[in-house]
This record gives sequence, structure tokens and C-alpha cells, in this order.
Amino acid sequence: MRLLPVIEELEGRLRIPISVNVNSSYVAKKALLSGVKIINGKAPLSNCFELMCTAAELEAAYVITHNDREFMKQSNTLYYMQLYFQKAIELALKCGIDKNSIILNPGFDINKTLWQNLDLINGIETLAEMGFPIMFNLSRMEFIGQITGQEWERRDVPTIAANSIAISKGVDFVAVHNVKAHISAVKLCDAAIRGIKE
Repeated sequence: MRLLPVIEELEGRLRIPISVNVNSSYVAKKALLSGVKIINGKAPLSNCFELMCTAAELEAAYVITHNDREFMKQSNTLYYMQLYFQKAIELALKCGIDKNSIILNPGFDINKTLWQNLDLINGIETLAEMGFPIMFNLSRMEFIGQITGQEWERRDVPTIAANSIAISKGVDFVAVHNVKAHISAVKLCDAAIRGIKE
């Protein structure tokens, strides 16, 4: 498995938890036994049960990523996403995942229209009210290119803008390609919204 040597190398260097995006419970178990602490399940909810149970068995945090093939037909973006997450949270708890180890990911560009992606950025505080940490993973995504006309590698500035809005509305984690470019923006947002830590 090509992933394992990378995990083992990072695990020895980093002081922060490592996460992986997986759909397979087999791969997830191998990754967790190699030092991964967070599983980001990206499969549709109907295919997540074994993955969630694996995360629970090895006491990992679990990112529930919204992935609904019918979602593009919905007009009330946040309402239907809340319904999806409610079902997913129930399943995660049933599998034994600790409530404090659940993170919600809106799943930008996964079966979503341009306008649904924008609705999520604008109204994300509605999901924050569910009481679980939220992770944004919109770095350089296609919908950003649709709006700005920029190629993939040139989308860092609009990504920073979107993530800054998100943090101001209650988002806890942002997954990005260009970490260095985000650090100062995230520090400023956190200081303004959550206060400066001494």
C-alpha cells in the first residue's frame, strides 16, 4: 500500500494529528494502525457503516463528508444538508464513535451546483448550530474557478477569502493546498473572532 510509507514518514516528523481521505475500511484500519488519528470518510452515507465502525474500534476522530447524489436537485441547501448530517451522526454514534470525535465537512463540489457551494459559505453558521466542529475543504476547487476564471494553481487568494469568511461564521478547520499562504489570514481571523491567546 503506497500510503503507509508516507504516513510512517510523517508520523515521525509532525506534532499534529494526521488525517487521511478514504472510502475503504481496510485502508482506514491500516492507516490508523500506522499512526493516523483522523479518518475523512468521503463515500455516500450508504457506504460508510464499516468505515465508521473501523474508526470507532480504533478510537479515531471521524470527518463526515456530505455526499448525496440527489443533492443537486434540492433548492434549500442548508436544510437538506442538516437532514443528511443528522442521519450520518446517528449512524456514527451507533457505530461507537465518540460524539466529541465527530467533525462535519460540507463536501464542496461533491454533487453540488455553483450556487449550492456559495449558499454553504454564506450560511454555514446554520450547520455550526448543530454543535459539531466544521471543516471546510474548498481549496482551489472548481466552483472557485467558475467564478474567478482562474486556473487551479492560481486560486489561493480566493480560497483564502472564502476560508476567512468561513472562520468568521464559525468554521473550525480548513484543509488547504498552500498552508504557508493561509497562516497569517487564519491567525488574524482567529484573533478577531475568538480573541488573542496569550
